[in-house]
Amino acid sequence: MGYKLSMLPDERHGSDTNVRASSATELGLSATIVRVAWLAVLLGLGMELLLVIVIAGSGYFPGIKTIVADFVR
Repeated sequence: MGYKLSMLPDERHGSDTNVRASSATELGLSATIVRVAWLAVLLGLGMELLLVIVIAGSGYFPGIKTIVADFVR
């Protein structure tokens, strides 16, 4: 009978492992979503910066008020 009692904690440990694995998967998914969101933000800022550099290199550079109005819009 002692043998069966020693098996019970192992069975509970197995179910706890499944719960931990699913929460770890959810944590990994949310971390991936946050990472992708930040990469999208950085990509947008990089594109805006590249646009400003191309416009400045072409010789046409509007005043600071026009630039601020474009960024706010």
